[in-house]
Amino acid sequence: MLGLNLKTATCALLFTSLSVISSGAFCQNKIIEINDFPKMKEQEPNTVKGLIKNGHKGDYALLRGRFVKKVDDDIYEFTDGNDALFVSFEGVNIPADLEMDYPYLLWSKIIRNDKLTILGALFLSPKV
Repeated sequence: MLGLNLKTATCALLFTSLSVISSGAFCQNKIIEINDFPKMKEQEPNTVKGLIKNGHKGDYALLRGRFVKKVDDDIYEFTDGNDALFVSFEGVNIPADLEMDYPYLLWSKIIRNDKLTILGALFLSPKV
């Protein structure tokens, strides 16, 4: 009986371990595959579309995308390839080498999201 409880406990431990699950685990004659887990929703939170639909003022977001045009002195349009929003560099130095249509990672905070989504830039990945 003790062997069965130990096997069940080991199986539960293996099931909850992401590293084991991602590489595939063997548990009571069944191989657990990454495909056995629910798929992510198509509208992930860290896409422009996800932020526009689900973002709230004060939320932080990491986005991958490109700046496509300068709108005002410190406001730029940013797109992830599907949708676009505005990024404000107010109170932050705009990188001297900021380049349009160059891929960046943008760490930001939603400063307004009623009819218009605007992100406040906090950090921009370096240009390589």
